[in-house]
Amino acid sequence: MRCTRATTRASPRCRSRCAASARSYARGERVSAAARGIPERALSRDSLVPGRTVRSVPSNDEHGASRIALSRNDTWSVKLVAGGDDVTEDQREDIGAWVQSLVSSTALTPKAQEVLRALEVNPRLASYGSVRAVAEKAGVSIGTVSRTAQSLGYLGWPALQQELRARYLSSLSATGLAAQRQSGQEQPMLASITRDQVNLASVLHSIGMEQITRTARRLAASRRIIVLARGSYAGVGMIFAHGCSLNGYDARLIMDEAQVPNTLATLTSEDLVVVISFWRLYESAYRAIQACDARGIPIVLLTETVTREIEEQCSECIKVPTEGIGFSPSLTSATAVVHGLIAELVAVDPSRATTAIEQAELEWDRFDLFRRF
Repeated sequence: MRCTRATTRASPRCRSRCAASARSYARGERVSAAARGIPERALSRDSLVPGRTVRSVPSNDEHGASRIALSRNDTWSVKLVAGGDDVTEDQREDIGAWVQSLVSSTALTPKAQEVLRALEVNPRLASYGSVRAVAEKAGVSIGTVSRTAQSLGYLGWPALQQELRARYLSSLSATGLAAQRQSGQEQPMLASITRDQVNLASVLHSIGMEQITRTARRLAASRRIIVLARGSYAGVGMIFAHGCSLNGYDARLIMDEAQVPNTLATLTSEDLVVVISFWRLYESAYRAIQACDARGIPIVLLTETVTREIEEQCSECIKVPTEGIGFSPSLTSATAVVHGLIAELVAVDPSRATTAIEQAELEWDRFDLFRRF
C-alpha cells in the first residue's frame, strides 16, 4: 500500500503528522518489525539503515494494521506492517503460549515462523480474517499459510483458524465474549443460524472421519461409558448417553460434581470416560482427565480448544466449533457430532443395536410410554 504522495515531496501537513509519530518512536515506543521487505534489525532504533528514516504512522485500516513511513531524500512512502490487535497483555501472553506449544516439537521454515508470529501479534484478525489477510500480515503467500497449518498437524488453515478463534474467545471475559459475538448483528436470528451453518461446515473440514470411526470402536469395546458434562453442555451429554444406552451400551451421564470422583473410583481400564466441555474447561473436567490418565482409563474429550498437555492425556480429542451469537455457545455442531458418533457406534455392531431397540420397544409398550394417534 502506498501513500498518494509516494513519489513526490511530502506536504507540510504530511511531514507534521509523521514527525509527531517520529517523536513517539524516539521515546522508545516499539515499531513493528514485521514490515515486508524490511529486516527486523533495520527497524531497531540503534541500527537504522543510513539514509532511510523510519517513522511510525498511526492507522486503523480494516485489518487493524499499523503503518510506517519511509523517508529517503525527503521523499515519503507508506508501507503496511504487521501491527497488533487491540488485546490485553494477558490475552497476548495466552495466545503466545499456545502458539509456542504448537512448535515445541516441530521444525519450521523462516516463513512458517512469520505466519505464527502474525497469529501471535494479531489474534483477532487471524481468528476472523481471511487467509489472504493473514498472509499479508505475515508477508508470505496464501500457500505458505496453508502449508504451515499442515506442518503443525492440522488438515489446513480452516482447522488451525478454528482452534485459534476458540483460544482467542476463551481468553475473553463473559461480557467481552458477548460483546465480541453480538457486534454488528442487526438480525440476531439470521446471524445465529448462519453461524451454525459455518460451524457445521467447519466440522466437515476439520474433523477427520477416521477419528470418529476410531472413537466409535473405542466406545463399542468399553465395558461402561461414563459421560461427564455440566451446565448447558449436559444437554449434549444427555443426548449422547441416551443414544449409546438405547443402542445397547452401558452409558451414564454424570452432572453432579460430587459424583465425579465417586464414579471414577469404580472404573477400570476396560471402561471409557467421555468429557464434554467447551469455551473453558470446567475444573472438575480437568481433574477427571488427570485422574483417568493416572489410572489408565481411556478418555474421549469433546471440546473447542485445549492445551497440548491435556490433549496428550486423552485417548481421543475431538475439537468442535461452538461459536454462537452472544455469550452462550451454540451447541448445534456439538449435537451433530454426538449424533454422528452414535451412528458410527451402531455401524460397529448393527445386530447389537437392533436387539437393544427391540427390547426397549417392548418396555415402551409395557409402560404405555407413547401416545398413539
